[in-house]
Amino acid sequence: MRTIVNIAVLLLCAKASIYAQQNVSYNGKTFKPAEVIETQIGNTGETFSLYISEIDMSPNGAWAKRLNALRRLGKEPHPDERPRPLSLNLSVDFKRAFKFPITPKDSVYVSFSSIKEGIEEESFNKVEMNKMNVSMANTDISGLKDQKVAIEQEAQRISKLMQEGKLSPDEAMKQIEALTQPMIDKLDSSAMMNQETSEYKNNKPTYSLLFGDSPSNAQSTPYEGTLHIVEFNSKRLVAYFTGVHYVECTDVSRANDVSKPCEKVETGLYPEHKVLRIENTSIKINTVFTDFLDNRN
Repeated sequence: MRTIVNIAVLLLCAKASIYAQQNVSYNGKTFKPAEVIETQIGNTGETFSLYISEIDMSPNGAWAKRLNALRRLGKEPHPDERPRPLSLNLSVDFKRAFKFPITPKDSVYVSFSSIKEGIEEESFNKVEMNKMNVSMANTDISGLKDQKVAIEQEAQRISKLMQEGKLSPDEAMKQIEALTQPMIDKLDSSAMMNQETSEYKNNKPTYSLLFGDSPSNAQSTPYEGTLHIVEFNSKRLVAYFTGVHYVECTDVSRANDVSKPCEKVETGLYPEHKVLRIENTSIKINTVFTDFLDNRN
């Protein structure tokens, strides 16, 4: 009897320990003790990512094994039996090698989302493309079309002489190069070819967040706000986020509904981008990891 009691106490202590090691919530929804809490540092030491899921939905997880066993028997699980976990993806790109570990005395704030970065890059590229279009419009190509036709005809004549053995390959190549060089020189000196273009470069650290809410058939994407990384080492991450997110439906029935109940609000982020709702949100992450991988070279 005493042995049974001792085992029960140990199990209760272990369960309490799990709860003590994980305190993760998204907009008031608290995660149950998660089967998956994976963290990685990128090979350049500039990025890290965190993935949390209440239930292991990977091909090696318990659910996948149970599903395979049922299907071998020619059965499918009842829809109500399918796991509906909460999940959270977080990734941070510091744009440079960051100090690791991060301690409370040197905590880090990241206030630029990857979504805003993508929008900024798209706007930058549009400006560069407009510059190129203006240069093309200002390029004088008068006479080039007729010149191109004449070059092609002469090149065919030279090629035929070479095939008949009346011209060596080296001599044929020299004649074709001499034929095309004036056109190449004209294009090289054109406004279009001398237009300098730039590539988008962002040096600001960025965050990316995605919350999967299977019980509600929804997913949420924070796109504005600040991520505060208080502590990050090989065992634990403590971080907080406050900002704005948009919520989208993930279930097929609502997505295919002709009344489009999931497209109620325009985000203003992309053309005609409509979502279920936009609202303030907050995230709390204070957890140890089930897996930690340091990929730094």
